[in-house]
Amino acid sequence: MMMRRPGRVLTRYALLESAWDDAYENRSNVIDVYVGYLRDKIDRPFGKTSIQTVRGVGYRLAACEARKPGCRSAGN
Repeated sequence: MMMRRPGRVLTRYALLESAWDDAYENRSNVIDVYVGYLRDKIDRPFGKTSIQTVRGVGYRLAACEARKPGCRSAGN
């Protein structure tokens, strides 16, 4: 879901609904845990902060800036 909406803030609830069914208990911290796992895989090994926390709201995938080396637009 984050890859489809880079730069847009996604609430924990929106992430939960897109990944788990309606029967899942949404009061848990499962989203926070899995975002931590993603950071361990895609950010920490490369010294980046691609997944940003928006305090009190949710998370966003940092938008790619065309001037940065190795950055591609969504159509590429």
